[in-house]
Amino acid sequence: MGYKKKVLTLRAYLRKNMSKQNNEVYQIKNEVVAKTTLNNTDDNLNSETILTKLKLFFENYKKQISYFGIGLVVIISGYFGYNYYLNWLNEEAEVKMLGAVALFEKDSLDKAINGDGKNLGFKAILDDYSGTYSANQAKYYLGIIALKKGQFQEGIEYLESFSKPSNNLISASAYASIAYGYEELNEPLKAAGFYEQAARIIENNQTTPFYLQLAAENYEAAGQNNAALAIYKEILKRFPSSQEKVRAERMAEKLSN
Repeated sequence: MGYKKKVLTLRAYLRKNMSKQNNEVYQIKNEVVAKTTLNNTDDNLNSETILTKLKLFFENYKKQISYFGIGLVVIISGYFGYNYYLNWLNEEAEVKMLGAVALFEKDSLDKAINGDGKNLGFKAILDDYSGTYSANQAKYYLGIIALKKGQFQEGIEYLESFSKPSNNLISASAYASIAYGYEELNEPLKAAGFYEQAARIIENNQTTPFYLQLAAENYEAAGQNNAALAIYKEILKRFPSSQEKVRAERMAEKLSN
């Protein structure tokens, strides 16, 4: 039975079995149903009807809408307020960290970590300016310092928590430094993986073949000769004029036999 026939049958049933009053109510309902379902291509909502319904909606829910609007204003204001504060904090942290960077470059490592009484150290930058760009940079410096001091696990932890921008030489340096830490901890397979990451994060004719060679050497140390051979061949194919070519040729020949 088609949908239209079902509706007509229902209407006949209601007329027969309901009281006159109820029959009138159902007749109105059925007419509405028929108009909205059987003639669903017709648009029966004119602008006056829509306006009336909107007015009724806002009248019934004006308190909830008011609360929602206030909440939205608070959220937006908070968002922009926090960003303004964070930008201000970033600028202050950048200035405060200049002294620590200067101490690091002078190889005054302990003072770079803890400050010298006049300049904040990287640890204070990390604690006092948490969430800023400078605090993230402090993790990088603290990681490098730890590696220089022979504290390899601590250095790895700092550098792994350092948020690394994509396509960035500092990020490549961070991955290579993590690799060095694992190399010193006698974990050549992990070292090889991080050297590969360092090589591929931003590719050029200087650092890429250098990091690839270090990755290959660590794959060899880990007994992964096939992986090492693949990297040596990549150096020969992609970086034939690099300083790493000579060793790559020798090792590729050795590992191929």
